Amino acid sequence: MTVKDNSVDERDLEILEVLESDARIPWRQLAQKLGVSEATVYLRVKKLQDLGVIRGYTVRLDLDKLGIKARAIVRIKTKPGYTAEVARVLSLHPQVIEAYEVTGSYNIIAFVIAPTLEDAARVVDEIASIDKVADVETIFVLRVIKESEGAVKVARLGRE
Repeated sequence: MTVKDNSVDERDLEILEVLESDARIPWRQLAQKLGVSEATVYLRVKKLQDLGVIRGYTVRLDLDKLGIKARAIVRIKTKPGYTAEVARVLSLHPQVIEAYEVTGSYNIIAFVIAPTLEDAARVVDEIASIDKVADVETIFVLRVIKESEGAVKVARLGRE
């Protein structure tokens, strides 16, 4: 299997699903779980990395246990023509952990984390004071219901 083969098949999705839930699983154990050789797992994972499907490996953190008690979703309306500039500024802010350019009445949605609500409010004030920001709307998260995982299941939906 070479990098030229840029299709992701069902076996690749099986590997990705296991890695999505436990990226630290040893190749041998992953191979046994899927009934394939370690070489097959290695080559397929290498292909997925080379294609950019796997962009890296990370850990999922319990923010509460790290003392991060505040989460906010900030909708940001930029002045016309300045979305890219505001996006660049947001991408450099350490407490903005995700940001997306979106459609609708606001141009950007940013996810902010902070130790306290007061700290989060300060970050929102910083965002609102960016010169090219016209308006912000903040939604504070009360309770986490579900966090990231399950992209492979969604990828499979598009194949059915």
